[in-house]
Amino acid sequence: MDSYQIVSIVEADKSRGVLVNVMVNGSSKIFQKSLKEIYAKGWLERFSSEDVAYIGFLSAAALNENSQLINNFPRRKNSITKNVVFMAMFFVCFLILSNITAFKIGTIKLPFSTQLIEFPGALVFFPVTYIFSNILTEVYGYKITRMIIWCGFAASAVMLLGFWITKIIPPSQEWLNNTKNLVEFYDVLFTSYARVFIASSVAYFFGEFLNSMILAKLKILSSGKHLYARVVGSTMIAVSVDSAIFCFIAFFGIMSGISIMWIVVTQFTLKVIYEICMLPVTYKIVSYLKNRDKVNYFDTKTKFNPFSLRMED
Repeated sequence: MDSYQIVSIVEADKSRGVLVNVMVNGSSKIFQKSLKEIYAKGWLERFSSEDVAYIGFLSAAALNENSQLINNFPRRKNSITKNVVFMAMFFVCFLILSNITAFKIGTIKLPFSTQLIEFPGALVFFPVTYIFSNILTEVYGYKITRMIIWCGFAASAVMLLGFWITKIIPPSQEWLNNTKNLVEFYDVLFTSYARVFIASSVAYFFGEFLNSMILAKLKILSSGKHLYARVVGSTMIAVSVDSAIFCFIAFFGIMSGISIMWIVVTQFTLKVIYEICMLPVTYKIVSYLKNRDKVNYFDTKTKFNPFSLRMED
């Protein structure tokens, strides 16, 4: 027999009363029921004792037509579990890796063609940050993802500061005599990373927050269904903005306008293809985390202010 948990409350329907989104434990399947339907023995015994109390409270509030009490009743809170920490660590790791490799432009030859495609080295790594962002938003909600996005920004800033400090430290004469090329290496690394940091920070801010916000809003509109459409749709909008901002800031004055445009188109296309190819992996991780941590957060009352660091709005 299936067991269930309540994941969110939706706006009250005049004909059916208060509606709730219910998830089947052990899967990512979500369906919608009214409180009147689930406030019965056959349904209540399939919920946890916490959810039974939750249903009883909401039913009493609905019976008394106390809409304010229903709207203000605490929802299931965001949960920062060890899996959130693990995902956040890899998110920041791939972000920093993307910043370090972004300044190198590589080329690949299309199959059965002599056409060469130019792309930043970061294109290999940066799309992974969108995968982590999608997973975190889908399972744990926008507010936790927002915090992790800001942590990534802070980590990149610390990295830039570290490069600058290393660059200005007076070198040992013995080390200098044996490794002259490394002095130039640190100068080039700091200069290129500083420019990439500015470009990626602006692009990162708009891209990551846009992706997470759109995904969270689409989850509410679709009642948690059609994950593939929400992931691809939010990514397409976000990477189009991200790619355009990053390429024009990072490569303006270094490459021609036409070359930059082609890099933008290439980045957008490959990032979206990347995301589509990784959908089976995204589905597996999302399903695992929802079942493991018993979390499937809906941002029904979230204030999508990217500058807020509050976990509860």
